Amino acid sequence: MIFLGLDIGGTKVELSLLTLEQGSSKNSFSYQDQSFHWEIINRQRISTNRLDSYSHFIERLEFFCQSVCKDSSVSFDDITGCGLALPGTVCNFTKKMLNGNSRFLVGKNLQKDLNDTLMLRCPVVSMNDANCFTLAESLLGAGKNLHQKEKERYKNFSCFGLILGTGVGGGFYYQNKIFQGRRGSACEVGHIELVTNGLPCYCGRSGCSEQYLSGPGFEASFRTRMYGQILSAPSAKEIFDLHEKGEPMATATIIQYKKYLGKFLGNLIQSFDPSCFVFGGGMSKEKLLYEDLLSFIKPHTYVKENIPSITAAKLGDSAGSLGACLLPFIENHEL
Repeated sequence: MIFLGLDIGGTKVELSLLTLEQGSSKNSFSYQDQSFHWEIINRQRISTNRLDSYSHFIERLEFFCQSVCKDSSVSFDDITGCGLALPGTVCNFTKKMLNGNSRFLVGKNLQKDLNDTLMLRCPVVSMNDANCFTLAESLLGAGKNLHQKEKERYKNFSCFGLILGTGVGGGFYYQNKIFQGRRGSACEVGHIELVTNGLPCYCGRSGCSEQYLSGPGFEASFRTRMYGQILSAPSAKEIFDLHEKGEPMATATIIQYKKYLGKFLGNLIQSFDPSCFVFGGGMSKEKLLYEDLLSFIKPHTYVKENIPSITAAKLGDSAGSLGACLLPFIENHEL
C-alpha cells in the first residue's frame, strides 16, 4: 500500500510518500493488534506562497504531486489513499476549513478540489494539522514504545499531542483514532482561557493559552519584562541561552512560562487523562522545559498519582505529512 500525505502550513508544503505493509520489523508499528512495516519512499517540500490565489495554489499542488510521484516511479493509480493536514479546523460535515491563519484556505474544500484536479481513484481525507501530528507521533514516533507498554497495563492507550510553536494546537488519540468531536473542532486548546481577563487574542476572546504558551507569546513576555533594556527582540532560543548565562529576567520569564504550562496541562489531565503528552513545535526543543515540570502540574490536578508522561516529538517537522499519510489508512480500518 502506498499513501500520499500533504502537510500544508503557512510557510511550507511537505509531501510524503509512505509504504505500509503488514508484517513486523524494526520499523513497524502496532494497530488493532496487527503489525505494519512502514517506509518513506520520498519526502519533499515547496513554499506555500499563501498570498497567491487559491486557484494558483491548486495548480502548484498538482504540479508538486505529479513531480514527486514521477521522481518516485509511482503513478496516481498506485496510491491507496491521500491525506491532507490543514492549518485550521476542518468541518466534519462540509470538509471545508473553517478558520486558520492561512486565510486563502478558509471556506475551501481542498479535499474535494485537489481530488478533482488529480483525478485520484482512492479516498482523500483531510484533518487539522495538529491532529495529524498527534496521529503520527502516537503510532510512529514518541508514543510508539509507550503504546506497547500501555497495552500490557490498560485496555486503551491514549496520547495528547501538543504543538507549542508559532501557535498552540492539540490533538487527542484515543481508541485507535483521533477524537474530532461532532464538528471537527475538538482540541482547539490554543483558545482555551488560561488567564482570566488576560491578553487579547485574534480570535476575539482574551486570555487564550496561545497568547502565553506559543513561541511569540513567550518572547513577548520577556520583552515586556525588559522594557527598554534590550536593543533587539531575542528569539525564544536566545532567551533560554540568556538564562544559561545568568540573566535573571530570562530565568523569571521561563519560570512564569512553566507555571502557565503546568496549569494548562493540569486542566488537560483533568479533562482527558491521557497515557502521555507529546510536545512538538519550537518550544518543545528546549530541554529545560521538561525539568521539574511535574511540580508545576501537580497543584492543578485532582488525582496527583501517576501523572501522564511527557516527552518531545521524535519525528521532527515531518510528523504532519506522515500523519496525513495515515489518515486514509485509519479511516479504511474503521470501515
